[in-house]
Amino acid sequence: MGRDGDPGTFGDASRAVKHMNDDHIDSLVAWAHYYLNVPTHITDVALVDCTEEGFHLMVEGVWRMIPYPAECKCDSARDLRKVAVYMHNEAFAKLGLAYRLRSGYYKRAALMGSSFVLRKVQRNRHVVIPAVALSALAIAYYRRRRR
Repeated sequence: MGRDGDPGTFGDASRAVKHMNDDHIDSLVAWAHYYLNVPTHITDVALVDCTEEGFHLMVEGVWRMIPYPAECKCDSARDLRKVAVYMHNEAFAKLGLAYRLRSGYYKRAALMGSSFVLRKVQRNRHVVIPAVALSALAIAYYRRRRR
């Protein structure tokens, strides 16, 4: 039952559950470590469901629930992305630098950043390619003028 008393008002979270388990297992593990105080050697974590109460995780075969942070409004499945990003950032920030280094946090961030730039370049190649070519010509002209 949803928060306003009507059945099914939270919505279908199955896509979010699949996406988190397929692409963001590092976030789920960090959530378990930070929000549930699970020891850091435990990495067997899966998201089972998202309801109006919170994120439901399976941690080493045990069903656990993380309520949504008070700072986040989560009235429907549409709000899940914002809440998940908030919790990802909070968990990794609070777990500290050593945890981020051990978990590969910075490596993933660099890969995500580079893939973001490549996607932008591919989408805007009609602008980027001429801009790069013009920049190369300007640099060559500038170097030639300095000699």
